[in-house]
Amino acid sequence: MDVTVVGAGIIGCSAAALLAEAGATVTVIERDTVAAGASGRNSGVLQDPLDARLADLHRETLALHREVLPSVAGDPGGVLLVGATSTEGLPAQVRPEVVDDASKLEPL
Repeated sequence: MDVTVVGAGIIGCSAAALLAEAGATVTVIERDTVAAGASGRNSGVLQDPLDARLADLHRETLALHREVLPSVAGDPGGVLLVGATSTEGLPAQVRPEVVDDASKLEPL
């Protein structure tokens, strides 16, 4: 094996495909199933993972980003869950606020 790709989301699968097309022997490792995780909401793991199993990885990722880009200070601004019907099960550090019109909070 020449390369190991961790994560079978859109980025991991694309990277693996391009590497294989270039002649590399590639192994893809995924904890769940293909495209089951962050493919539709990838933010470089800077947002809270909303999963206690990934909390340590989240904190480590923030620390690494801050080493490279010191202007990434403080805590991330939050998470916008569009279409959520319940706030049940969210981690305590995620302080949910239910709004009728999300465009007032994030107009873009």
